[in-house]
Amino acid sequence: RRPGADGEITLGLLADPNLPHQVAKAVARRLRPELEQHFHIPARWNLAVECDRFPADERGPEVGEAARERKKDEGWDLVVCVTDLPRHDGRRPVIVDVDIDGGIALVSLPALGAMSLKNRTLRGLLRVVAELLSRGSSAPSISGAERVDPEEQGVDVRFIARGPRAYLRLFAGMVRANRPWSLARRLYKVLVAALGTGAYVIVNQGIWMLSSYLDALRLGMATMLSIGLMVAWIIADHDLWEKSDGLFPRSRTRLYNAVTVATLTIGIAVLYVALFFVLLMGASFVIDIELMREVTGPTVDGASYLRLAWLGASMATIAGALGSSLENDDEIREAAYGYRQRARMERHHKSRG
Repeated sequence: RRPGADGEITLGLLADPNLPHQVAKAVARRLRPELEQHFHIPARWNLAVECDRFPADERGPEVGEAARERKKDEGWDLVVCVTDLPRHDGRRPVIVDVDIDGGIALVSLPALGAMSLKNRTLRGLLRVVAELLSRGSSAPSISGAERVDPEEQGVDVRFIARGPRAYLRLFAGMVRANRPWSLARRLYKVLVAALGTGAYVIVNQGIWMLSSYLDALRLGMATMLSIGLMVAWIIADHDLWEKSDGLFPRSRTRLYNAVTVATLTIGIAVLYVALFFVLLMGASFVIDIELMREVTGPTVDGASYLRLAWLGASMATIAGALGSSLENDDEIREAAYGYRQRARMERHHKSRG
């Protein structure tokens, strides 16, 4: 039916699980008044936000078919799919594809970057609706995007990220979509193993002596080494490294691996900081300053506790790698885009089979 023919326009936001669904729900609360402000249409706007995992298809046709079926089933006038799939036109990141005749659009969140994501998504949705209603001048432009008319079936308008920072913005957006802070929360077995080691380390008088001789440079190097070893161990132990087996282009494989390393590094760094503060509080509470002076000398002060917790966190992080072997493979592998893409493909083939 023609949008607004019965006095209302129903816009469906169909989002991938996790970050896309969270962003879609948050933006939907602000979207209706913005639509009324930008589009002076004698019709009432209705919004529906649904969660569904799209097929693994960077080009769009499979996603378009799924959206078209859902639009028909739900009786929506317009549907915008919001996905965490990175999409490309050649080597340039695609932000939005619009099928005007079908009343369907696909928004790729990673191409919008990691900062001010909700605001960027809101502006993007306003422009998408404007394109679907053939009122492009009624809505703001998409920041950092170039509007093109691709020669591709089912795509009338495409917005491509432009500028030298486009690929960096895509990379940052993919890392955010991986939710590295959530990964840190899920690695509780690593934290348990690390805390057990850390508790032993901070009461060991030999470690007291060692920490008193280490300066900030060496302690910083120990931090980087421990986080790096943990990241390498998790990648190897849970088979997170994407191989060039022909399923993805080589450039995409490199991108996926870089995002996996960045996600794990941020997640382990968050764990490291939490571990440092726990050990610092434990050392301050358990270890008497006079006892530490008898062991390490009269120069003990508050900085001595900081150095001890710092060294203890590094040693405990390395030991925590053993705990990572006990973690659920599927939960850890969610940090790898390649794994999620393969899982999407398997589900899609099963559903079609």
